[in-house]
Amino acid sequence: MEKIIMPEVAHTASEVKILRWHKKEGEPVEEGEVLLEVETDKATLEIESYAKGILRKLYYQEEELVSLGETIALIGEGEEPLPPELLSSARQEPQKPGPPLTRKMEEISGAFPQEELIRTELFSAPCKERPPEEKAPRKEVTPETTGPLASPRTRKLAQEMGLDLALIQGTGPGGLITEEDLKRALEDRERVIKEKASLAAEPGPEKEIKKAAPSPRPGRIMALSPMRKTIAQRMTQSFRDVPHLVLKTRAEASGLIKLREALNATLAEEHKITFSDILLKAIGLALFSFPQVNSLLEEDHIRELPQINVGLAIATGEGLVAPVVPQVDKKSLKEISQHSRALIQRARQGRLLSSDLKEAALTLSNLGMFGIEEFTAIINPPQAAILAVGRIAPEPIVQGEKIIPAPCLHLTLSADHRLIDGALAAQFLAEIKDILENPGRMLV
Repeated sequence: MEKIIMPEVAHTASEVKILRWHKKEGEPVEEGEVLLEVETDKATLEIESYAKGILRKLYYQEEELVSLGETIALIGEGEEPLPPELLSSARQEPQKPGPPLTRKMEEISGAFPQEELIRTELFSAPCKERPPEEKAPRKEVTPETTGPLASPRTRKLAQEMGLDLALIQGTGPGGLITEEDLKRALEDRERVIKEKASLAAEPGPEKEIKKAAPSPRPGRIMALSPMRKTIAQRMTQSFRDVPHLVLKTRAEASGLIKLREALNATLAEEHKITFSDILLKAIGLALFSFPQVNSLLEEDHIRELPQINVGLAIATGEGLVAPVVPQVDKKSLKEISQHSRALIQRARQGRLLSSDLKEAALTLSNLGMFGIEEFTAIINPPQAAILAVGRIAPEPIVQGEKIIPAPCLHLTLSADHRLIDGALAAQFLAEIKDILENPGRMLV
């Protein structure tokens, strides 16, 4: 009998909410199959099963809060009896995480743009049991503390429908706004519109119709969503506590433009390489040359990461997230393109996998597609740095004794000065510039 433990999917929270079980008790489960969806303070995630068999027991139901590290289900053989001790003490005390549980990233394909960062590692480990009476009560989430209570998926649907969640009464547990509530609100709005149209069409005395002056839109007070609250806290913490060392440089981009055009000429539309994919590859190669930058500051020591993973900042309807593209130094540009495309799609659909949230020391934030020339990004602790990239635009450069126009790309590196000195940061940024100006290095 295998215990399914709620993994550490959120390093900024101690508990998550179960949104939906993909399996019911008695149904077969394959290893690596999505078992449930949970909502953290940053995103909606799909949790995969690390065991194969029959789902024998669920300890938590949908919309319930569960602490990280607790047993949430049992998977075993169909006829295997449930141990009495597991029946009598279903919910258990959270423990320290065990070995990481991840899906092989080579099995996931995807590419596209970006913006900031979240990062955590997925763990699983058996838990010690303690008597139920010693267990602290789970916290209840209320509209008073979080604003309109709704899952990221419901919020996205409401945005697409043009509905204001603050005006909708939730009928779910604890006032949760469900998809059915959205449908009813949409039907009510359409009914009112039809009634007004019907009244306007009724015959009556002719009147002079005057165009009314547009009334000013009233201001609104909106409660912070859990994700926006977390972003606000972490950005404030970083700006206040992390000494940012900011370095800027400019890379001549004609070589990488030609490389991208040559590669895309042979690729289908869904596999075309973006400038962000090229930047991810360049960052990965630079981190390989400077492993000191691929590190995290942890209390009184610096921990160098075993893999080169780079966060990709992605704008979503709920806020900014930064899942990672793993092992970018070892991936080809085509593989990076496929992975990042799928990553962006999952992030914007609110369906990130727990394996998308690995540790990374650096994040890429690219605003070039919005016409931004350059900007300075804020580090997401405990990461070591973040690279901000602007648009490619023609600028005058000196070539021999001549001044000629050439496409250029502005790079701004924000580094944590507590673990990265100015000289190291300068060498690292110069290495990224050299790779971009000599893009053939990315093909070796």
